[in-house]
Amino acid sequence: MTMNHSNSQTLDLLSIFHYVLAALMYLKGAIAFIFMGIGSIAVTGVLADQPDDMAPALIALGLIFFLAPMAFLAVSWIAGTLVLFAGRRIAKRTHLIYCQIIAGLECICFPFGTILGIITLMNLTKPEAKESFQA
Repeated sequence: MTMNHSNSQTLDLLSIFHYVLAALMYLKGAIAFIFMGIGSIAVTGVLADQPDDMAPALIALGLIFFLAPMAFLAVSWIAGTLVLFAGRRIAKRTHLIYCQIIAGLECICFPFGTILGIITLMNLTKPEAKESFQA
């Protein structure tokens, strides 16, 4: 009984840490707004003396500074959402395979994701955890 209670507490803590990691991933993605602002200023020519005569290289650079951070933002927020769903599924004890896959992918996010991913994989492969997900 104590092993089951300890396992339950560990899984609850893991779900909370997944929520925290998801929030950090959302914040990391929000940094892209700064670069998107720089790109939009460059494309619109707000700082140029004559916006009609802007060099095509400046426009291209502005588009790169706008589109690349937008892609980074999308990837960061999608990954954060997947981690958030994994935390919710760990708390509900459903979809063990999904949680294991996301825990493996979290190892890419150095350093917090790596630590959380390894600990999550170690705990989700225990027989007690598998039983709690099947119940």
